[in-house]
Amino acid sequence: MIKIMKTDDTYRRDKEFVDMAFYDCAKITTQSASWVWKDNMVMRYCLILVSDGCVSFRINKKENIILERDTILLLAPNTIVSAKELSSSSTIWMITFECNDFIFFNLSSSYVTAKASSAITPMFYQLNSHVVHRSKPHYYYDSLLMLILDEVNRHIITDENKRQIYDDVCKYISKHVSEELTVGKISDAMNYNKDYLGRIIRECSGSNIKQLIIEEKLTTAKSLLQMTNYSCEKIATLIGLSSANKFVKFFKYHTGESPSEYRNSHQIL
Repeated sequence: MIKIMKTDDTYRRDKEFVDMAFYDCAKITTQSASWVWKDNMVMRYCLILVSDGCVSFRINKKENIILERDTILLLAPNTIVSAKELSSSSTIWMITFECNDFIFFNLSSSYVTAKASSAITPMFYQLNSHVVHRSKPHYYYDSLLMLILDEVNRHIITDENKRQIYDDVCKYISKHVSEELTVGKISDAMNYNKDYLGRIIRECSGSNIKQLIIEEKLTTAKSLLQMTNYSCEKIATLIGLSSANKFVKFFKYHTGESPSEYRNSHQIL
């Protein structure tokens, strides 16, 4: 157990400490698409990392959370959790610990999720390895746990974070509209798993990344048709299409009008 002095900006009393104690770090390899973890009440804080695969967790028998590769779930004590495998095999790491006053970040509900940085998985591995071999004193585990919690704090997935990610995707698409954009290219550029990124976009907008790309290209094309006398060839280049013919087909498919028909009825020059 270690004692941590509170340093909240809003108050600070002399000798006010928080007790925190590492309990265990386990590694689970599911090895089967039929793997399940039945309802279990966690009595301590439980920090879960899926470092490979995809697992669905059910919280308090009502909320479903899907953890894909490199995603973290922190559960508060007295939370009921179950899980099932969604891929053929997954690797799950679980750290349990006790804390009399959780001050590391906001945990207003029974759980919080975060995207794991590249630094976190090796820390879980290191902690588990030392626990298995009993190779370090207990204060080492507490200290490493604090480093992990600090890293998690930097990647908490809140509604505000999701909105920021959504806004960043929209800005990226707008900035690169003249390129041949794909979901994979955008997720790679923003350093997110494409399925994870797609889920956030759906949660924020009800749409998907492909539709956002189409809408941005159409908006740009409509503006150019209204405000300029650019040829279809030039507009095609400016929205990332390889030929005038592809632009005409693209535009008519999504609007029901040809570019010339749209220009004739909407041009404001």
